[in-house]
Amino acid sequence: QILCQNARLLIALGVTSPQDVQFVARTFRLRRSSIQQQRGTKLCQFSLGGKPFAPLLGNYDEANPSWQENVPWSAEARDKQMLLDMQALFEKEEVCDYVQAIRLYLSLSKKSV
Repeated sequence: QILCQNARLLIALGVTSPQDVQFVARTFRLRRSSIQQQRGTKLCQFSLGGKPFAPLLGNYDEANPSWQENVPWSAEARDKQMLLDMQALFEKEEVCDYVQAIRLYLSLSKKSV
């Protein structure tokens, strides 16, 4: 669990069993609370397949919406759009699209850090 809490990008795949749901919910909650304490840290977390969890990417947090996500030039809006682009690539369920989604995150997060 320590490794999951410290990762910059965390993707939960196929979370269906009650134990997995509990683990992912606890880990995502801990990461979300730690990022609120350390503003400026760029983290990304979301789930694919199985139980959906509110995604988090950089300044955009679906679980804690902000009016700034609707301002097109804000960091929240930029991060929200990047998350939507990544999710669209992951929905194609092809390995090359998965790789492209992760590359998108890595290239854009490196520029914004």
